[in-house]
Amino acid sequence: MEIHKYISELLYDHDCVIIPGFGGFVANYHSARINTLQNSFHPPYKKILFNKELKTNDGLLASHIAISEKIPYELVLKLIEDFSLEITNKLEAGEKIVLENIGELYLDDEINIQFKQDYKINYLNDSFGLGVFISPPVQGNIKSSITISEKHQLPRKQPVGVNKALQSAAYWSSGIAAAILFIGLIMLNFNSFEDFASSQTSLIPHFRIINKQNPSAEKSKESASLKDQSIPNSQIDENITDAVIEDESLESNLTYEAPKTTSENLSWQPEAQPLAETEKEPLVVNTEVATQRMYYLIAGSFEKTENADNLINMFAKEGYTPKIIGQADNGFYRVSIAAFFRKEDAIEELAKVREKYNPSIWLLRL
Repeated sequence: MEIHKYISELLYDHDCVIIPGFGGFVANYHSARINTLQNSFHPPYKKILFNKELKTNDGLLASHIAISEKIPYELVLKLIEDFSLEITNKLEAGEKIVLENIGELYLDDEINIQFKQDYKINYLNDSFGLGVFISPPVQGNIKSSITISEKHQLPRKQPVGVNKALQSAAYWSSGIAAAILFIGLIMLNFNSFEDFASSQTSLIPHFRIINKQNPSAEKSKESASLKDQSIPNSQIDENITDAVIEDESLESNLTYEAPKTTSENLSWQPEAQPLAETEKEPLVVNTEVATQRMYYLIAGSFEKTENADNLINMFAKEGYTPKIIGQADNGFYRVSIAAFFRKEDAIEELAKVREKYNPSIWLLRL
């Protein structure tokens, strides 16, 4: 029986295929690469490694052969055992074992099993249809140009009279430019001062001149004018008082007093109401969870869902969360009892459940 053919078939969908009693083949993702010597581009692929420590039967290879050949499971185990013993004897005899489409096994000088992968087959399903291609490097046309910097150029000699004329013209032009700039700054500052003065005087109320030497005359005139007008008290703004602006630094005996303001000169404006805060709509964050392949512990594969449900109930009582994770290529329903993101955690749990429940529990990555 060509057992290597079934190993090759399983490597497309599984990352670990074990030959009970001999060792296991482990597949790891390897990114695309470029061979700069040959100018060739290679697509991503699965790097196949051999691990002689993986000898425990996980049931994957035996189950696949039993289903494909339609023979009893116990008979398949016997055939695999004979195959393992046969290739072990050949290796010890110094022969090389060639597994078609997989690679070559041989012993090194230290009597360790070495494996050389056959790269003609790419077991990575995502690279289906991608092959190696060669692309020659692009040769660009490089135009060389020689430029002489200014500091290395020879100075041009000019007549003495021309140099003096140029220097004189440059002197007068620089002087005229400085004068224009100075006049422009003066005009700009003057305009700015006028704008500032007008803006400040608009804030100062109208004032009238009071004779500081004879203030009684001014007060009598003021009282007389108030009696003639007879303005009701209700119309006088109580919040506005007489303001006298005095400057002690002035030599004149003049003082400035702001006129009294009545309610006729005031305009009432309603108090600005604060705008009602608009309710902020909740920010909807569209999060997309990137799908990641996981490692599943497969406890069984059944043709009927009733049998799968029985196995699920059995492991549920043991504290696991078993479930059906889909159908295999042969239509059988796979029952998973645990799932992991990391291969190390999955292998550690796999050893525990095999020892406790069933040595045929195997590992599947989807």
